[in-house]
Amino acid sequence: MKRIAYIFFAAFLIGLIPLRCPAEEQDETGYDETYTSSDSKEAAIDIPPGMELRKMGSIKMIVPKGTQVRKKNSLVIMEGPDEYAARNIYEMNGRLMGLEAKQLNIEKELDGLKQAILELQKKPGGQ
Repeated sequence: MKRIAYIFFAAFLIGLIPLRCPAEEQDETGYDETYTSSDSKEAAIDIPPGMELRKMGSIKMIVPKGTQVRKKNSLVIMEGPDEYAARNIYEMNGRLMGLEAKQLNIEKELDGLKQAILELQKKPGGQ
């Protein structure tokens, strides 16, 4: 568990290094969105696996994929590695429970189909 925390912490630190860019207008819709562009300067940026380029106002940052970023006044706050890990585990647990429920439904349907096939085979002329 410590090793995972160190990995998330290292990814978090890498994400704190902002990339320099010319000043642009700040708008509230530009926050917490993944930024993609065909600009040659931005295309030259090498983004490591598991990371993404985010634009927050006039600042571009490389952050771990799925990291939540929020703005409070003029401060941009990224969630910490412990929050990121806890949120991801919680979301994965919810998806896993959904998959288990779907699997149980499929198993029930399969048992029903098996019973229907057995009943059809038992009837005269059903073979």
